[in-house]
Amino acid sequence: MTARKPASAKAPAKAPGKAPTKAMAKAAAKAAAHAPVKIRTRGAVFIIPRNQYHNWLATAGAPELPIIRRGQYYPALDYLRISIARELVRRRIGADLSQSALAERAGVSRATIARTKLGQMIPTERVLKRIERVLPPEISPASQH
Repeated sequence: MTARKPASAKAPAKAPGKAPTKAMAKAAAKAAAHAPVKIRTRGAVFIIPRNQYHNWLATAGAPELPIIRRGQYYPALDYLRISIARELVRRRIGADLSQSALAERAGVSRATIARTKLGQMIPTERVLKRIERVLPPEISPASQH
């Protein structure tokens, strides 16, 4: 017969550094929120402060995500429209293309590009693939270092 530990016995302490604490996660999120943003163009890389980047996106016409209260979720279609719009603006500017030039190269109307940029529509898969072929490939955060 083996002896059992009493229910009141404490579990062994975890090794330090194994699980991030809430304070560590909060500090990492704060650091990421203030990390500079790299913008690549045809011949140069610009590094700007994140708050300036967000101001720039706002003035470029990219729609903002709706403000939600704690514990709520973004409406799925609104989030999708705005996410596509912001990505389109970011990559179009990164490619140094005007809306007209992007529309012409992708073989879609300028109105489609404009409505997508403003978050007024979700383009079809066919249109997204056409736009995707024209814009430079997405650069993942891991490859930027």
